[in-house]
Amino acid sequence: MSGESPYFLNFIIFIYVTLRQYLNEGNPDNLKDPVHIYFNRQLGEFRKRLSRSSRGFDMEDIHQLRLSVKRIRALFQFLEYADPGRFDARKDFRTVKKVFKLAGSIRDIQVQYALLDRNETGLQKTFHAYREFLESKEHAAIRAFDAQMLELLVDGIPDFERTRSSIQEMQAGDELYARTVRLLNEKIARIDTLRKDLSNDEAVHEIRTLLKQIHYIFDFTRKMIRHKTFLKMSLLELKKIEKTLGEWHDLVNGVTLIGEYLNIPERTAEEREAVQPLIGKMQEDRRQYLEQITRIMKRELIFHYILDI
Repeated sequence: MSGESPYFLNFIIFIYVTLRQYLNEGNPDNLKDPVHIYFNRQLGEFRKRLSRSSRGFDMEDIHQLRLSVKRIRALFQFLEYADPGRFDARKDFRTVKKVFKLAGSIRDIQVQYALLDRNETGLQKTFHAYREFLESKEHAAIRAFDAQMLELLVDGIPDFERTRSSIQEMQAGDELYARTVRLLNEKIARIDTLRKDLSNDEAVHEIRTLLKQIHYIFDFTRKMIRHKTFLKMSLLELKKIEKTLGEWHDLVNGVTLIGEYLNIPERTAEEREAVQPLIGKMQEDRRQYLEQITRIMKRELIFHYILDI
């Protein structure tokens, strides 16, 4: 086989994996395989994006780095729930939590640059002092990220052997299926409660987080959960809701950062006055997005409860 093209070998591997997944479809006893594949894929993505982010801090790399960590965290929560007593999600996630938070600080600023560009165009005004403030925040976030990277390089990026062992030792079957269903139903029930009063930002933030967690968990459990009976709407509609929640989240962060900018004691009266149109525009946009979210959430629950335990 040494003379074979790597493309041919990759094609053979693809066919093997596809056939194996097809043959395993619908059998809860085979949950360990998709969970293990999913974990390896996300861990590989985390390592790749971590390496790229530390070199260039590209906006997409930072985004994908955080996305891979969110998916790993959802997997950890699932393992803790599915196999109680064997796995501690908080303890095992600790090794990458700092990286996640520091990358988030960089990502938040990068998103604000795009938001500021859009608002400067719409308002036909420039906000030089505020842009300089964002740049100083970004530089500080990058320095903190670099320091954490040095610590990781000294200690070594975790290989999560304990996680792999937990996946391999899971007792697959009806009990695992029942636990998975209960976990998803608990998150659905929490969304059902929160959506009835969206008057505070914390409730909307939590709904956004829960939606992501459900999707990530569903990614590696969908062989057991029938997709069509789980979602009340199309995936396209669901993505629109997530996009709206994301836009709202960016505006909440933006208003918070402008507040931080204004609270600097050295800020002049002229500088404070200059950003008032920007504050007004962002607050109005946030209000409109929240109205959209409220209408959607008041209309109906996004997910069906899963009853076939």
